[in-house]
Amino acid sequence: MRVGFHDPYLEILGGGEKYLLTILEQVAGEAPAAEIVVLSPARPDPARWERLGVRVAPHAYRWVRSGPLGVTPRSARFDLLVAITNHFPPLSLARRSAAIVQFPFAPVGTGPRRLERRARLRSYDTVLCYSQFVREHIAERLGIGDAVVIAPPVDTEGAAPGAKGRSIIAVGRFFPAADANNKKHGVLIEAFARLHPQADGWRLHLVGGCHDDPGSQAYLAALREQAAGLPVDFHPNADPGTLAGLYAEAALFWHATGAGEQRPERLEHFGITTVEAMAWGCVPVAPALGGQLEIVADGRNGRLWHTVDELVAASLDLIRDPAATETLRTAAVADAQQFTKERFRDEIRRHVLLPAGVGRPARTPG
Repeated sequence: MRVGFHDPYLEILGGGEKYLLTILEQVAGEAPAAEIVVLSPARPDPARWERLGVRVAPHAYRWVRSGPLGVTPRSARFDLLVAITNHFPPLSLARRSAAIVQFPFAPVGTGPRRLERRARLRSYDTVLCYSQFVREHIAERLGIGDAVVIAPPVDTEGAAPGAKGRSIIAVGRFFPAADANNKKHGVLIEAFARLHPQADGWRLHLVGGCHDDPGSQAYLAALREQAAGLPVDFHPNADPGTLAGLYAEAALFWHATGAGEQRPERLEHFGITTVEAMAWGCVPVAPALGGQLEIVADGRNGRLWHTVDELVAASLDLIRDPAATETLRTAAVADAQQFTKERFRDEIRRHVLLPAGVGRPARTPG
């Protein structure tokens, strides 16, 4: 049994990598005799994968340096190919193939390019996506109406909500403002500047990965300048222990991805950090956009907002009504359990692995 995994973004280690690498971890555990090959431009670093909650021994796979163009000829050797993409996956010649479409940034288009793109899409038996929100856009832009929604795995099991303090946490990588993945930290700082005079003793913690490139560093510096004089703490590249401590103490979780945007690709496609925060007992206050609508139910397990004024007002309501906030917190913790890693594995097993014969129980003779 040969299983290939293709990720052209492996050095970034975001939510998409957690999704794909969790499947790789599952194959390594459930089919230890399988030959696993990672196809990526960047060399895999399983030590860094542990920050995503993924543990794979270096000897459990073989790496082949490959961009998308090199995947097709190599895929012919695989019984199963799992590829992740933001656009169109490489043509697969594997016996069975599954594509993880994070978001269809471009439509199929017209002319010869359309035919080539459709051929690439048709070479996959299963198309996976994170949410109904993404599924709708896959149907609209790619013409695939049967994409399978399997929400990302979220590490909820180790969450241990502590005594809540006067703190708000927001978790999202520090991408430059022009990046499609920008998490709108500036909107959160603006909201906190309005909230601060009415919320004595409260602090905002901004947590997220940040690369060393000039654009990312300039973006972070501009945010620090915007927050000058406010009780706002920055935690770039925080280690898992620091993040866990901040989650445990935070009463509220703020999210702003997609605020003010019109293009659907700039909205949150699901919201892994929202679920993480809920598991830790943080009440989410999230924009009523994209995949957040499939996680946060306004007035039941959190609050939704459309404008910065609504974000501030909803947060003040929660701060001033501890009893109502505690009711939302209880529901948030319970609802986060819909997105466990074990649930993810069960769905991947059913839709991807067993149809390909990976981990299928041996038949009893006779």
